[in-house]
This record gives sequence, structure tokens and C-alpha cells, in this order.
Amino acid sequence: MNLRSFRGVAAIVAAATILSACSTFDEITHDWFNSSGSKSKLKGERISVMATDETLKLDDSLASTNVELPPPYRNDSWANPGGYPSNAMYHLEATGSLQQIWSQEAGKGSDTDSRLTAPPIVVNDTIYVLDAEAHVFAFNAQTGAPLWNRSIAPNGSASFLNTATLGVLGSNNSVDPTKGAGGGLAFDGGKIFATTGFGDVIAMSPQGKQLWRSMSAFPS
Repeated sequence: MNLRSFRGVAAIVAAATILSACSTFDEITHDWFNSSGSKSKLKGERISVMATDETLKLDDSLASTNVELPPPYRNDSWANPGGYPSNAMYHLEATGSLQQIWSQEAGKGSDTDSRLTAPPIVVNDTIYVLDAEAHVFAFNAQTGAPLWNRSIAPNGSASFLNTATLGVLGSNNSVDPTKGAGGGLAFDGGKIFATTGFGDVIAMSPQGKQLWRSMSAFPS
């Protein structure tokens, strides 16, 4: 038998094996999930997912129960994505109806290349925002006036040889900020803490000066 004939026989055997496996799988799944009314071979009690919806009813005895809330209060900051680390802001106060008083562009939003995942935080009358390109912006909370902004994406660039040869030769350590999906902001102890989808943790002053940077084990 020559090499060409051997390859042909091997291809036929492989195809037959695959078809046989598919047939066996079909028989098993048919027996397990047969909807013809015969008993299922899966062990355990089958419970309808709709059974709970059918039995839920209003408890008339709770109609006269009073709902008591703690006194409302006005929070002076929103230093974490959930307000506080516990995410429990309880009964907040808002005097009158809420109205928009200003709006500002705050970097790049979500699109097919990147995702905006970090909610803004508010501390000491300043709003801090992290956009979808690992760029932090600070605004005056009362007027919306821009205060400062800085990129916290990792630094990197392509070598001259890499650029001159269109990427064929040389090294390329450039970073595309849109590829660092994720990240967030928090404020504590007089510092802004930011994480990025590139796995960096950065501490900054309220004025935007970087205090330190550390690489975490996983992207944030």
C-alpha cells in the first residue's frame, strides 16, 4: 500500500468513527431528553421552573404593616462606585425635583473597541471620571468646569526600526488604550485610587499627581 492509498483509508476510517460517535451521542441525548412522555433516565426529582410563580400570592395580613424609614440625610460625598464601601447609602435626601444643571464631555465612551465600566465618584465638590481609554478627568461639581485630566494607560512605544519596516522588524511595546477594558475609581485617605484593565493600580493626589503605580496580578 502506497502513502496515498494509506491516507485515503485513514480518512475513511476517521469519518466512519466520527459518524458512529455522533449516532451514539444522538441515542444518549434522545433517551435522556425524550419528550414523548416516557420516563426520563435522569436521576432526581423534576421540578417545574414555573411552579414558584404559580404559588406566590400577596399576604393580606401585611396590608396594615407600617413601613418605617430612618430620617433622610444629605450625603456630602460619593467616594466609591456604590457610595460607601458597603454599598448601603440608605435613605438619602434630595430637596425638590432633580434637574440637570450642566454637562461636560468626559473622554471616550463605549463602542465596539472599548467599554466604559467605571461610574464617577464625587469628593470635596469634585467629580472624578474614568473613561474607556484609561483616562481620568476631574470637574468642579457645581459648575462643571474642567479641573485636570491625565492618562493612566501604561506607557509604551514602537522602535524606530519597527515603525520604518511597518512592524516587520524591531520591537513594538506600544499600548492601545482602547484595549484596557475595565477599571474603576475610589477615594480614601485624601487619595484617588484608580485601576485599569491593563492590571495597574494607581494612587493620585486630588490634583491629579501620580503618587505611585503598582502592577496587580490580574486586570481590574
